[in-house]
Amino acid sequence: MHDERNPIPNSPDDITNEIIQRIINNNLDSLTINYEFTRCRKNDEDWDNWENEQYRNNPFWRANSVTPIKRIEFEVRLGPGVHSLACAFLFFEKLEYVDIKDTSNVTRMDAMFVGATSLNISVKNPIFFNPYILRYFKKKLYFFTEPLIFT
Repeated sequence: MHDERNPIPNSPDDITNEIIQRIINNNLDSLTINYEFTRCRKNDEDWDNWENEQYRNNPFWRANSVTPIKRIEFEVRLGPGVHSLACAFLFFEKLEYVDIKDTSNVTRMDAMFVGATSLNISVKNPIFFNPYILRYFKKKLYFFTEPLIFT
């Protein structure tokens, strides 16, 4: 952990209630996650076990379970070992905005925003600077319940 306005969790054990409250209140400058914190459920995997894992590993799931998140205004940074954002914001119905600057190491974004019916995404958003991800989203538009805006 770095400092209270720029925490750097290296495992789910580093996600404290204080960090969850700071996520809810957008009272951070940045959050750097240094571990694989999210994945989608496998077809044969028990839903409850997978969901419990998501609540344990994904700080955004924990925060969203306390208060539905509308905006993540602070910068979300991903450590070099983070390769997945799959299901990271699954069913975040109120989510409108998230600030993820660098997705250059991300190779999975399956169902990242499924159910995020308030989300508006533009390819001008830095999350799409990763060419693999841009190609992926152009092919997988059916993952969204609202249209993507390509400008």
